[in-house]
Amino acid sequence: MRKTIMKRCLTLMAFFVVAISMSAQTLDNTRITVNMKDVTVKQFLDEVKRQTKIQFLYNADELKGLPRVTVNETNAPTRQVMNKVMQRIGCQCEESNGIVTITPLKRNAGGKNTISGTVVDEKGDPMQFVTVRVKGTGNGTVTDAAG
Repeated sequence: MRKTIMKRCLTLMAFFVVAISMSAQTLDNTRITVNMKDVTVKQFLDEVKRQTKIQFLYNADELKGLPRVTVNETNAPTRQVMNKVMQRIGCQCEESNGIVTITPLKRNAGGKNTISGTVVDEKGDPMQFVTVRVKGTGNGTVTDAAG
């Protein structure tokens, strides 16, 4: 009887040792080396998956419309690399239950971002009739009396 209990205890301990050593890979407990130039986001995610075994969930159609990326990182924390890439392409990644979900950043109604602020001079007074433009686009406005 004692031997049976001892064998079961040893088997159970061995099981826990194996289970702990097989803990899930996460963005926070892995590091990656990536040297990719002008690749699709899917190619980048496939490489991260290959190195880390992290599972990704995303809408393939949404990825097709995203800009290509260039990534050059050596032995960097996976979360840091992912955050940099996600910021460049206008997406976010969230990790839950061992799966990383990639989604576009939420935009307000109409699919446009709202930018607000006040243009002031050196004294801090509002400046009227100043043209403000979004770099790289044709979007802009002219300030009113409130700056």
